[in-house]
This record gives sequence, C-alpha cells and structure tokens, in this order.
Amino acid sequence: MPAGMLYCYIKYPPQKLDNRITDENAARKEIEKKLKMPGWVLADPKIVKEIDSTLKFIPIQLTNAGNFNKNSRPYIKSEKDFNLLLKYVAKLIQNAGNRIVSGEIAAKPYKLAQKKGCDYCPYSAVCNFDPSIKNFNWSNIDNNIEDEEIMKKIDAEVNN
Repeated sequence: MPAGMLYCYIKYPPQKLDNRITDENAARKEIEKKLKMPGWVLADPKIVKEIDSTLKFIPIQLTNAGNFNKNSRPYIKSEKDFNLLLKYVAKLIQNAGNRIVSGEIAAKPYKLAQKKGCDYCPYSAVCNFDPSIKNFNWSNIDNNIEDEEIMKKIDAEVNN
C-alpha cells in the first residue's frame, strides 16, 4: 500500500517574492509554500507525519488533536481509493502497451483551457498534429470535475 502519490519538483523553482519581504525567514516561508507537493496521501495521520513531520512540503494540516484539518480532505485517500488508483494505473499502462504493439501511434496532445501540450513540445514539426484535419483530436482535460466524480469514473472503468 503506498503512503502517498505526490509530485515532487526536481529543481528549485525560481520564485518572485513580494519585494516588501526583507526578512530571510519570511522569504523562506513564502518559497516553502510554493514547494508543497501536490497529490494524495493515505488517510492516516501517523503515516503523514512519517512522510513529512514538519508538514511543510505536503498540503496537509493536522488539528491539535492529531486529526486531519477540513482543508486537508482533497489531499487524503483511503486504502480502498489507493487500491482503486493502483488498478487504474495498471489498466492504463496495459492499454497503452496494447495500443503501441498494435501500431497505434496517433498524436493526441492534451488541451486544458487555453494551454496545449503542443505549446511546449519540441517535436511538433515532426508529428504534424493538426486539429483541423479529420481524426486529429485533442485530449481535452476538464479540471472542473470534483475528486468524487473522478473516483466514480475510475471505479466504473476499472470494474467493467
């Protein structure tokens, strides 16, 4: 059972700080806020404290009694949810492998509001993705879906 699924920034991101901050500790706190790792952790406060005893780098807050703060709910998952996510990822990998083996190589970059995968891709001249051509489609990402709805969709796909 994983303790968490977190995205860790590999390089220290450049930060623009309010130029009114002159105290080194205040500047450090501002930077640490921006280094919190997005993702999920197992719904067990003891395990969360083992991941990050300072709670500086994960988006979790604990009450004085040691329970999860209400603001932490989007970042915690039960064992059942983690098992479901692991099965889903395994299914995604298997499906991707099957598509590759069958020769499917179509480009289908993501689109999230105004951002597109092609905006950052150094291979756009090679793949020739053109959304105006029939059968060239974006992988549209809807970031307005609540976690509960996503988990229901994952559950339906895994248990089909």
